[in-house]
Amino acid sequence: MGPAIEIDMIARDRGGRVLLLAEARVRCQTTGDWAAQFRKNMLSRGTLPAAPYFLVATPDRMYFWRQDEGLAKDAPPHFTLDATRELRPYLDAKSRAEPEKIARSGFVLTILTWLKNLAESGPSRAAEDSSLQWLSESGLLELLHKSSIDLG
Repeated sequence: MGPAIEIDMIARDRGGRVLLLAEARVRCQTTGDWAAQFRKNMLSRGTLPAAPYFLVATPDRMYFWRQDEGLAKDAPPHFTLDATRELRPYLDAKSRAEPEKIARSGFVLTILTWLKNLAESGPSRAAEDSSLQWLSESGLLELLHKSSIDLG
């Protein structure tokens, strides 16, 4: 096992079990291949807590994995969400800046806020917004609804 490495955000259930690991990167025009390589590097570099879900968020895309046992480190994302649309209210309200020009620390806090809001309204939002269907069907929204989400 390698050294423990830091992760930007962690969602835990009420019993403290890790549900979601999330990383935020201020990088635009990413692809699923880039995200898969990024995740592979994170998993290969050190020790991360076991988690059923993994998220890599960028200003233009969010990449999600359901980390079932046996999932390859370089597996492509199971779901990609249009972050430009999803994050517009958060970025417009906070900075009025171009998403790719936001400081990394500000972007991490933006994703944290988005995740917390999604945890509160996710199940009802998913019923209204078909773009969130995978998040609902995968079970992530229900788990987030019953979790605490904090900086890693």
